[in-house]
Amino acid sequence: MAEIHRDYVAGQWMECKSKTTFPNVNPANMGDVVGLFQASGVKDAREACEAASEANEPSARKYESAIRSKAFRSRIRSVCLRTMVIVVLFHDIEHITKGLPMI
Repeated sequence: MAEIHRDYVAGQWMECKSKTTFPNVNPANMGDVVGLFQASGVKDAREACEAASEANEPSARKYESAIRSKAFRSRIRSVCLRTMVIVVLFHDIEHITKGLPMI
């Protein structure tokens, strides 16, 4: 059986509100389920954002602005990188489902 991956929110691994998962399959072998991932929705995303906001608020005041700026730039780079990965994955999924070559 494939491993079930949960969402990491506020330092804990949690199931999504809908308690449903979706399979991630190996594109080279469509019968090979790599893992089951949470079908997280808007409520899950809001909860994660609120938890992250609460976790960052007190600690941000402890550091000088230069350190906060460096941390913020690092987070922005991380978000941009993740966004690019998601765009590429959706592009690849669209090509796979339509039977188009991957480019």
